[in-house]
Amino acid sequence: MPTLTRAFRLSLFAVLAPFALTCAAKIGSQAHPSSSLAPCETQMECPRAPHSCIVSTCVEGRCVMVEAAANTVVPENEQIKGDCRLAVCDGRGEKTGLADENDWPADDGNPCTEEACEEGAPAHLPLALGEACEDENSPNGICNGAGKCGDCLPSAKRCSGNATQACNDDGEWPEPEPCPEASPVCVSAECIGLRDVSAGARHTCARFEDGSVRCWGDRRSGRLGDGATGMAR
Repeated sequence: MPTLTRAFRLSLFAVLAPFALTCAAKIGSQAHPSSSLAPCETQMECPRAPHSCIVSTCVEGRCVMVEAAANTVVPENEQIKGDCRLAVCDGRGEKTGLADENDWPADDGNPCTEEACEEGAPAHLPLALGEACEDENSPNGICNGAGKCGDCLPSAKRCSGNATQACNDDGEWPEPEPCPEASPVCVSAECIGLRDVSAGARHTCARFEDGSVRCWGDRRSGRLGDGATGMAR
């Protein structure tokens, strides 16, 4: 069965409440203590009720105040916006609340949460891991799955020169951690060690654990290398 919208339920209050309450009085609903009032011909002649869950009405020529029927929706100006509740009457002259899954709380400003109602209470649920986000610290950020916009996915790794970085739980890159002497080069986010080193008169080459070879030395003579040592200029 389709759920009535909040606005529609509130509009029903103004139209149906007087009729529901008059019927309740006629079938013997317990009257408010101030029920014995002046004679009347119409409801307009009766004094105003103290609040929305008590109705002043004309029944069989007498003004009476009766409790609103249970679950009668109170007017919009008595509703609390964003509390995930719909204020209604409890049938005993007082207000109570029903869960309203469409009465979402206000946006909390967090790009990695969405507003929702959970078990009748306001909630700000984290977006899924990997959702795109943007804030002042991370203009091209990514949600970490726990409600925070960061620069990387938790546990992601990368090289920073010959150092490694592992993304933390907040989606931030910490300070690089230099590779140790035994594994001095970072490749594919891992520090790798040397297998062999070959040194010549003008250059040196090293073969690493991943099979790659790197050479350095004198480039003036046309050798492989980066010119960092020897006669490089």
